[in-house]
Amino acid sequence: MEEFKGTKGEWKVSCQSFMGTAQFITLNDKEETFVAKAEGSLVNNLPDEEVKANAKLIAASPTLLENLQNTTKTLKMIVEHIRSLGDENRALIQRDIDLADSAIKKALD
Repeated sequence: MEEFKGTKGEWKVSCQSFMGTAQFITLNDKEETFVAKAEGSLVNNLPDEEVKANAKLIAASPTLLENLQNTTKTLKMIVEHIRSLGDENRALIQRDIDLADSAIKKALD
């Protein structure tokens, strides 16, 4: 399994900027370690709730990636070891594995 090269540790949405136009994502145990920022502005007119939702998704990204990697690893073992699935079911699972592998590659490249 390829390793995530980004900032290690649990990420969280920790604070917002003046006037609430941005949400900052930090390491859970180090408030001063900024990882990313989800930003709205008066120009693009994103509602505060949308900016907060974007920040939550960004903060969850390392966990989502790790879980997706583990799930695809398990699915690959199932497809390889259980021949009773039938060709059609194995093809459906393989399609999902391929989609997941593509998403993982996009996240890690």
